[in-house]
Amino acid sequence: MDLGDKIKELRKQKGMTQAELGLAVGVCYQSISDWEHKRYNPNYDNISELERVLGEPLRGCELVLPPPRVRKSSKEKKPVYEVNKPVDVGKIGALYRARWSIEEIARDVHIPASEVVRHLRRMERDEERRRLS
Repeated sequence: MDLGDKIKELRKQKGMTQAELGLAVGVCYQSISDWEHKRYNPNYDNISELERVLGEPLRGCELVLPPPRVRKSSKEKKPVYEVNKPVDVGKIGALYRARWSIEEIARDVHIPASEVVRHLRRMERDEERRRLS
């Protein structure tokens, strides 16, 4: 029997809820639930408190190793937008003049909002230059 099953069995024998056991041990009920559902193991101080409260040794029980979390490196993640893909600046301007928000435009043309702002500022600067010349 592993540690999570043993904790659950002893808690039910004592007629305690997870919240009551958590209060007696000094942790929240979510921690008790996580231990019972084998999401992670209690530390040694908590095991000592569990032994004291439940009245039985737990140190002989098998610890459960949660499955390793596989993390993708940043190189494997696909970018939100393709860096070298041409952006339809005319569409950005048309949507902006149609009173679309920056976020809506960004979603529609598949680029970050900061890029939309950069393109709008460049368009505004070019327009100002045309007016002055």
